[in-house]
Amino acid sequence: KLVKIWSSWDRRFKASLVGHTNWVRSARFSSDGETVASGGDDNTVRIWNVEEAREDLVFLGQAVQGLVGWAHQLGSQCEILLRR
Repeated sequence: KLVKIWSSWDRRFKASLVGHTNWVRSARFSSDGETVASGGDDNTVRIWNVEEAREDLVFLGQAVQGLVGWAHQLGSQCEILLRR
């Protein structure tokens, strides 16, 4: 139910992104590292501000079911979501 952010430089815990109400199945950073998109079994895709550990946007329900399991394929789709 959490997305946890760890520093790859010093391997320290940075933040927990709290908002999903069921298992988180995928997460992807934007190319600038400032935003994370996550998808979960709660049928949501959530867009997070990493620096502030804040949820900025939520896509809900049936409209996002096709996006929820997308971590390994996300690539350009993530960039499209993050630019909107």
